[in-house]
Amino acid sequence: MIAGRGWRGSLAGRSGCDGCGRELRGWELVPVVSYLALHGRCGRCGARIPVSLLVRELIGTVVGVVVVLLVTRR
Repeated sequence: MIAGRGWRGSLAGRSGCDGCGRELRGWELVPVVSYLALHGRCGRCGARIPVSLLVRELIGTVVGVVVVLLVTRR
C-alpha cells in the first residue's frame, strides 16, 4: 500500500494517509520534515510514501522561494 496526501486531503478537510486513513498530526503536515523523520513511511501503518511526493514538495519550496525573492527585489 502506498501512502500520500494527494488532492483528496487538501479538498476534503485535513490530510491523511491513503493506506490507513489516519489524519496526519500537526508536525506531519510539514512534508519534508515528516518524510525524513518517518523514513518515507506512514507513522501508523508503515505504508510507503513515494519519493515523488518528496520531490514535488521540494520543487514547490524552491519555486516559492524564487517567487518571494523576485517580488521582494522590486
